Amino acid sequence: MILFHEMMKPQNLSLRVVEYESQKEWLDRIPHKRMEDLALFMTCREQQTDDTVVHLHVTEDICKTMNLDVTEAFQIAEQNMMKEMVFMKLEEMMPCPSLVDTIFSVLTTKSGVSGTALIGCPEALKTVYEQFHDGFYVLPSSVHEVLVAPLNVQTYGLNAEAWLNIVQEANREVVSPEDRLSDNVYMFDGRILRSVVAKKE
Repeated sequence: MILFHEMMKPQNLSLRVVEYESQKEWLDRIPHKRMEDLALFMTCREQQTDDTVVHLHVTEDICKTMNLDVTEAFQIAEQNMMKEMVFMKLEEMMPCPSLVDTIFSVLTTKSGVSGTALIGCPEALKTVYEQFHDGFYVLPSSVHEVLVAPLNVQTYGLNAEAWLNIVQEANREVVSPEDRLSDNVYMFDGRILRSVVAKKE
């Protein structure tokens, strides 16, 4: 049995990210932050079993139950996400990496769940930026992880349009609908995260 009231604790606060337009009906009922075509929102997250994670969407009333305002709750959720952050080279995860694999790094969480929400954490973006001082592209491979490539990757004959094609092809052929986030590609220049290519119809 899931006891939701026991999940309502600051240490259980986490973040998730979704595509805004397709989810705005229910997003407008809970606190959220817009990021380009995406929306960042809070959950109370609890690991029930090795294979089961329960997420409770955080409302303003739930924040009050935890004696927090929305701003404080978002801050704590970001801090909790940072404790779970994993940033590593994609080639370290591949048995036989290709040239393209060596370009990418992966940003996710230790559990591999909802790691894409880290792009809504300024501290996470700053940590990644320290590795790529000219900035970086963000390719949302799913709601659980993003691929990161340096902006100067054009030296490999690749650019934002190529990244767009990679993301769209993966969304069509590999990523399940429930894990799909966006067809857009993003970039971070050290200041803000922004979309660099609009969706193709």
